[in-house]
Amino acid sequence: MSRVLRILASLVVLVSVLAGSARPFHASTAAAAAKKVLVMTLANPYVDPAIYLNDKTKKTDPADYSNAQLTKRIFAMFYKMHPDYVIKPVNWGWSDALRQKILLNVAAGTGPDVITGEDFFPEFARDGILVPVELGPLQKEIAPATLSVGMYDGKTYAVPAESGIFELFYNKTLFKQAGLDPNKPPATWDQWLADSKKIAALGHGISGTATEVNTGLGASFRLAPFMRQVGGDFTSKDGMKITFNSPGNLKAFTFLRQLTATQVPGLSSATDEGKWFAAGWWANKAGFVVDGPWEIASSQQFKLNFGVAPLPVAPGGHPANVVVGNQMFAVMKASKNQQAALDLVRIFGTEAASRLNYKYTGRLPINLNVLNNDVMKAGGPISVFAEGLKVPGITGLPAYPANPANIWDIFYNLQVAALATNQPIANLLATAQSNAEAQLAQ
Repeated sequence: MSRVLRILASLVVLVSVLAGSARPFHASTAAAAAKKVLVMTLANPYVDPAIYLNDKTKKTDPADYSNAQLTKRIFAMFYKMHPDYVIKPVNWGWSDALRQKILLNVAAGTGPDVITGEDFFPEFARDGILVPVELGPLQKEIAPATLSVGMYDGKTYAVPAESGIFELFYNKTLFKQAGLDPNKPPATWDQWLADSKKIAALGHGISGTATEVNTGLGASFRLAPFMRQVGGDFTSKDGMKITFNSPGNLKAFTFLRQLTATQVPGLSSATDEGKWFAAGWWANKAGFVVDGPWEIASSQQFKLNFGVAPLPVAPGGHPANVVVGNQMFAVMKASKNQQAALDLVRIFGTEAASRLNYKYTGRLPINLNVLNNDVMKAGGPISVFAEGLKVPGITGLPAYPANPANIWDIFYNLQVAALATNQPIANLLATAQSNAEAQLAQ
């Protein structure tokens, strides 16, 4: 048992409280009781149809109603294969909260059959929590970047259902006010910074580029593409060494500090990502923001006149990105229904499921046939993300070999100091490097 699980084992008394309950989606309680139960964690856009597929939700929250239609159809695909099962969905949140609840249940020996998540699967595979998923010919149909986040030691442990990368959103209204051509978004770092300064000069609380600083993982995600453009990253390629103080990271942080200076000071102190967006980009008070394909719907909701362009590239650098919003599904080793669980997880990678996801959510699909035949042909903002997903070598964030939570905290402190203070960046990187290495050695 890993160090993390040994610590969490002492907390198992919390599991019954944290796990919550959810009604299985089936015709009746009596029918459900007669079936084998397969428990899986869900997170938006996959939601429990028994809760959200009703007229009330259709009126008050059309998005969740549509998401429930998607989930119902995925479940139906599974039931055709396994009519003797019923799926019991549980919502344990997302990110760190989801990770902790899963580990608590694993420590108690009560983990679900199928789990969802975004970035912890290599860590879980390394700790022996998951079973490999054999995809066979289906593996070649899934975009490699989206699949990479669920791989460890050459094996696939999680299957993506939808994905994302970051691209540059720009406000065409503010472009015009600043005398910029709304049909010519910046393609280089230098032009991006110059355009940001012109937009910031409009005043009235307008930021050139809205840059996340204090939002923890959200900010780290958005820094990654620019670090990678110039040869920087969080770790070595094998994930075993910390590389915070690399020359590439120094170059990236130096530029990003200048870019952050075009943001109104109040935004840099925001710790809540939603409030940060609401005060800047969604309020029509930022020229640029870096975000994923889900932002298309949000920007339309707030009636912004916006465009989407590939991320500007550094001088002497190369296009790079990070897999983000990559919802995946994996099977727990402790599952008593492994074969059925594996069949359910494989469904998410199929062309049929990927097309359903795109139809009902508008998010970036992971199946290459859907990306090439549906998304690219439809055009529009999301096609920029589909094209960007083809950039070679895109991966997710690293899985640190030890003390990941502590190492991420070190990086969070680094990004705040590097972007929002005047402290020498090289010194900050060196200190963070030393502190992270100490955590890795424990």
